[in-house]
Amino acid sequence: MNARRALSSSIICALLACASLCAADAPDGAKAPDESSEPKPPVIVAIDFDTIPTGALPSMARDAEAVHAVPTQQRALGIKVQKVKNPFGKKMSPAMLAKMGKTEIVELVPDHPEIAAMYLPSADGNDFEGESIQRMACHRKEPPSIVRWETLAVGTDGNALLAVKDLWFDTESCTVTQGPTAEIVFKAIAWDGAKPWLFAMRDDKSVTFLMPRTSDVSADAMVGAATTVKGGFTRVTLPIGRWGSSSILANLATLELKAPPAPVKTSAKGQPVAIPAEAEPVDRAVEIAVELVQTMSEKSPTVLVRRNPPDGAQSARMTID
Repeated sequence: MNARRALSSSIICALLACASLCAADAPDGAKAPDESSEPKPPVIVAIDFDTIPTGALPSMARDAEAVHAVPTQQRALGIKVQKVKNPFGKKMSPAMLAKMGKTEIVELVPDHPEIAAMYLPSADGNDFEGESIQRMACHRKEPPSIVRWETLAVGTDGNALLAVKDLWFDTESCTVTQGPTAEIVFKAIAWDGAKPWLFAMRDDKSVTFLMPRTSDVSADAMVGAATTVKGGFTRVTLPIGRWGSSSILANLATLELKAPPAPVKTSAKGQPVAIPAEAEPVDRAVEIAVELVQTMSEKSPTVLVRRNPPDGAQSARMTID
């Protein structure tokens, strides 16, 4: 038995021993609760590190690089620039109007709904938050800005394809052009029934995980720094280091990865048209954790995934290679 399987086995045995001690400490006269009311134990599984595919996320460019790298002709595909009406409300003070001058607020909007995160990257940042659209200011004498647009699609083979596109936004002309693009394949490593909800990809220095969207996520690392992107999905990169560990702790309201609803349609008179609403997902908030541990003697790190299934929910199925 190698070190990774020994470590996962010892953790599972410790949890079972703790459960036995808790049951032994119960008073003699106490009544046993109904089996239906007992909380389900967490599911802890070790993932074979060697089965995680290798890839590379493009590095984040610095804003200074955008000044000399903006293409002049290649417009960004799949993105529209829409003017925002009354971005600051109907009432605005004369001082604010004078300060704004000719500045306009626009939105970068995809042509169709996607599982996406659009944000302003920074080479010095580790925590980014964005949605499927991004607001920008126009008609300002400022250097071009870099906008990173990440889209996620789950294929029929169960794997996920992450497309990373860097867009250059010119504030003076209010146009957006295409920059470098990359596509990375992530392998599913955890399922809810037949649907995958956790994906992974690795390189020499880190492991990157993809999961459904959540604003309640934290990542820690003993060696290096973790990077988190929150949008229509959640992306967390954990560094790898000998004699170190890193972890993710998140509360997911749903284990389903899906695109946002289409924007509200309007009639010829500009009035919104009623669209049948989709059924709201059942609240199944679950706590998940991912541990990445490597000792000095291990050639590769141990990856552990823990999920606390909610009452009445089906337990997760995870890979054990």
